[in-house]
Amino acid sequence: MTALFASTWGNPNATKRVLLIHGLSVSSTTWHQADVGWFVTAPDFFGHGHAKLGSDYTIAALANNLLPFLTPTTEDDHPYDIVIGHSLGGVIVAALLPHLKSTRPVHVVLVDPPLFEVTPEFHAMVTKEVVERLKHPKSPERYQQFMVKLGGWQCLQVPE
Repeated sequence: MTALFASTWGNPNATKRVLLIHGLSVSSTTWHQADVGWFVTAPDFFGHGHAKLGSDYTIAALANNLLPFLTPTTEDDHPYDIVIGHSLGGVIVAALLPHLKSTRPVHVVLVDPPLFEVTPEFHAMVTKEVVERLKHPKSPERYQQFMVKLGGWQCLQVPE
């Protein structure tokens, strides 16, 4: 397992706590505008933000890497009132659901998760591209080519 990194902010003594899971190609700093008056924990996936590079970027590996953040604070409880995942983070949160058992209500929010089946071919293409980008950062033009491959380029274009 790769060393973990998380941004935290807010009052550590707050009565409510939130875990924020970022999406692909971003980091915990994506959430820094989320000031809700609670104590916030926003980890970085390995290979993102301040976290070290990893060797396995599968959904299971990314989810397993975040399990230490779900360490129970009591025998049957984990430390969060809300767990929010954006994009890839939504997929990771869904994978973590079995670990979110609690004696109190826990709210889960998935923001813009992918709504398609991840085939082995698609996963292999994305994994190869992400690992390559982490090893050798590319130009903005190369990033655009990657987004076109994923079918997401229309989301990045500004309407005329």
